[in-house]
Amino acid sequence: MSDRTGRSGGGFDPLDTIHWGEPVSDPHVTVYFTGAGETVRLYGESGRSEGFNAYEQAQFRAAFDLISAVSGLTFEVVQSRRAADFVLALDTDEIDGEFLGIFMPPGEPDEGIGVFNGAMWDRHPGGDLAQGGAGFVTIVHELLHGLGLAHPHDRGGSSTLLPGIYDEFTDTGRFGLNQGVFTMMSYIDGFVEGPVGTPASVDDWGSQFTPMALDIALLQKMYGANYDHAAGATTYLLPDANRMGTGWQSIWDGGGDDTIRHDGNRDAVIDLRPATLMAEQGGGGFISAVDGIAGGFTIAAGVRIERALGGGGDDRLIAGDEGHILNGRNGDDDLRGGRGDDRLIGGRGDDTVFGGRGADIARLGGGDDTYRDTGQPGNAGGDTVFGGRGRDTIAGGGGHDRLLGGMHADTLSGGRGRDDIHGGLGRDRIAGGGGADTLSGGTHGDTIRGGRGNDLLDGGRGNDVLRGGDGADILKGGAGRDVLTGDAGRDVFVFALGFGADRITDFALSEDALSFDATLADLAGIRDDRLPDTFASLTRDGVLFDFGNGDSLLLEDVTDLTGFALA
Repeated sequence: MSDRTGRSGGGFDPLDTIHWGEPVSDPHVTVYFTGAGETVRLYGESGRSEGFNAYEQAQFRAAFDLISAVSGLTFEVVQSRRAADFVLALDTDEIDGEFLGIFMPPGEPDEGIGVFNGAMWDRHPGGDLAQGGAGFVTIVHELLHGLGLAHPHDRGGSSTLLPGIYDEFTDTGRFGLNQGVFTMMSYIDGFVEGPVGTPASVDDWGSQFTPMALDIALLQKMYGANYDHAAGATTYLLPDANRMGTGWQSIWDGGGDDTIRHDGNRDAVIDLRPATLMAEQGGGGFISAVDGIAGGFTIAAGVRIERALGGGGDDRLIAGDEGHILNGRNGDDDLRGGRGDDRLIGGRGDDTVFGGRGADIARLGGGDDTYRDTGQPGNAGGDTVFGGRGRDTIAGGGGHDRLLGGMHADTLSGGRGRDDIHGGLGRDRIAGGGGADTLSGGTHGDTIRGGRGNDLLDGGRGNDVLRGGDGADILKGGAGRDVLTGDAGRDVFVFALGFGADRITDFALSEDALSFDATLADLAGIRDDRLPDTFASLTRDGVLFDFGNGDSLLLEDVTDLTGFALA
């Protein structure tokens, strides 16, 4: 249950647009189904009920359960009309054909009387009275009227008008909120205006069938919330076919470790953000659906769904603010972290992964993946990213990130924080950022560039290219034929036994220094000023240190070692 109010930059409260007025007097609502031939008075006129069959009554009971699942309301079917709060009648020949149903809200004359046009729905199984069908919408819609909810388009009771509606059957209003996918009280069933899913083209499936996010919020404001509903671990499976039973529902979940899952091969969007209840995009919820399918989910305000599992298509998975797990599985997926500490798993395929504002952990999969820690402005989370078997592109953000490449040639770059970046097995390109970074290659020839901080660069095995950048950097080529450039600042170049044949392109005697491990030849006990005499010689390319066994260091364009000292 959310305590958020709904006014935002749009200048209106979405809940006010569907709030008729006062609640029913007792949240335990007794219901009476009139039999054939019973008379019901409405608007001062009498009509005769044809009576509900067993299937119709079962669908009403299903609607009662859906309302009770999200609120403090309970329903009981009674056999005495006098004991009933709601008296329901079915008319097939007297009600105006323009009406699907009429239900009087609390505080109005004839309150609690509901008349339903049985000529406008399928009275037997296999038709539109199934969940997701237009007939079932009528049942839930009218019951919500009886509980104090109004249309967003007509100022019923004390409700306000949702801006932007001139035709209640076609205009979706400001931010598209006048759609069934956001409120059962709309006259526009399903989801007709949005980036995923599809509008219903038939009456039997594709409509909303639960109270939706705006309805749930208002019901809970009026009657309280049911926190016992779906309080354990629950998996919500996206519908993957347009057929009987497919439709839209808003998830109200009382707790547990929950998942929205897609098991098909179509492209899908799974959005774990709950409805904001504000006058904005997402005020009535964010859509999770399979492309081309007239059904899916929104998440009610105050609900946390922990996990999103993609399917075989190119899916888009979106985290909310509280820390989520996104797993793309198969396909070329787009994963977007939120404000919390998220776990982002690419899976198979060439995935694009965006970290959010939290301290995220990302594991890229077997494809050529891209990770960006710039999903939201002001990103300062300390992320951990594991590259996979593909050629990955991984970029850190403003936090202290840990980036690890995988098995192939990866491109890794830090951001403004103190980053720890390791290339892995391939020929990697590694770049630091604004902080004091630790940058290391792996087993192949890597290109490593420091940034503006005091960085530590370690090439590892292979023929590496290292550039320190600004700051007082430490550069260690490792084994192989390495090219080292300190750039600006007082840089230290470190060498140990087996470093190979390296060269430094910009060694400055006035500020840079060398550090030789004592394992090199017999350096132990040799004074600094004896190193040039022992190992160095002047060549046409510069000063060459030759330690034997293949270890040599060329200081390019250096012609004099006067003032030379070890670090």
